Amino acid sequence: MSKVRFQLASPKLNPIFTLKDPESGTRFDHLVYYSGRGTGKSVGIAQGVIYHTNKNKRMRAVVCRQFGSSIDESAQQELRAAAKMMGVEEQYTWTSRIITHKLTGSTITFMGLERNIGSIKGLSGVDLVWVEEASDISQAALDFLIPTIRKPGSVIMYSLNPRDRNDAVAKTFIFNKYPNSLVVQLKTTDNKFWTDKLQRDMDAMRAIDPIGAKCIWDGEFLGAGDTVLIHPSVIADARTVIPTANPKLKIYAGLDVAGMGKDSTVLVRRQGNIILSKHKLATGTTIENTEWAKTIYAEHPWDEIIIDATGSTGVADLIEQWASVTNIFEVTKWNASRSARNKVKYTNARTESWGRIRDWLRNGGQLTADKCWDELSLVEFKYTNKEQIALLSKDLLKKSPDDCDALAMSIWYNDEEKPTGPPQQHYSTGPYAG
Repeated sequence: MSKVRFQLASPKLNPIFTLKDPESGTRFDHLVYYSGRGTGKSVGIAQGVIYHTNKNKRMRAVVCRQFGSSIDESAQQELRAAAKMMGVEEQYTWTSRIITHKLTGSTITFMGLERNIGSIKGLSGVDLVWVEEASDISQAALDFLIPTIRKPGSVIMYSLNPRDRNDAVAKTFIFNKYPNSLVVQLKTTDNKFWTDKLQRDMDAMRAIDPIGAKCIWDGEFLGAGDTVLIHPSVIADARTVIPTANPKLKIYAGLDVAGMGKDSTVLVRRQGNIILSKHKLATGTTIENTEWAKTIYAEHPWDEIIIDATGSTGVADLIEQWASVTNIFEVTKWNASRSARNKVKYTNARTESWGRIRDWLRNGGQLTADKCWDELSLVEFKYTNKEQIALLSKDLLKKSPDDCDALAMSIWYNDEEKPTGPPQQHYSTGPYAG
């Protein structure tokens, strides 16, 4: 065993090292730390794991997360950084599967719970568990884990960024008093190592997205109204906008194609901040949908069309063929499940397309009085553990917002002026083709 040196971001992290209630001296069964970005909770827990495995002989520590298959996908870097900071990095052997203290024989291993729920039973002899990204832990995994870690003196530590109040760990510990547990919320003001860079990043987000900042930086659970991506007030404001027409800009069309036997096919035409027209077909075959779009183009043309090809590429293929022969407009086949272009902010293309609607409305986009636009406020979102925005599944909606999806596709590209020469086909290249 070697002596360690370290500094904590906050005194609130002290229980990670004592594992005891300072008043009663009773050892906790569960320690739950939750906060937003920049509070030092993960660094503090990583230091705690190193502290205990360096101090105690033959200690078994396990780092758990819902998804993953090896420790190098988990807290490996944080654990190694903590050991280096504490001056004991060389006392450990570091591999992708196990970290072993050379003197105490204590080990740190990793388990991804999603594929190994049945293996949780093998943790009955473990002394210390760190459940990182605990907002992801399923109720089934938690129900297995809690009674399994039953060795006398064993402790489970949880670190999480607030997301949904109904997440298993939040519901069990934060919003209900679980026996022999300590729940600690850390704030940015608790971190004595807070930097000017962190302050600038936080201030920037507060200015752009105050609700998002409340969750990501302040560590607050969002209320019911906060999880709506596009608030009704934004929609109301957009109906009062008087935009300036710019005929030099391209006209973009978004075509949301109905699935077999459900929803409607909708085509929205937009130029700049103005929705020029909206067209709807209740039912139709692939051929009928295609001919319907051709008929609309004859009277209401566009320079570029973005077509939903998520479930089927049939309509998109036929319109693409027509456009390539006539060379009259550009075509993009769009897929909702593809990766977002802005992967830092959004989980997939569908989420990004709705985020673009929100940005368009904030920057002067006009909505008509048509009641269909009220459906923009029906779609809810959550933040992932990577702080990306993720829309909740369409399956949770009573009605599919087809008109809004078509509008989203019409906003998929940034506005450009109309070309003076022949159009260059978007469908021939790029990650959103076919």
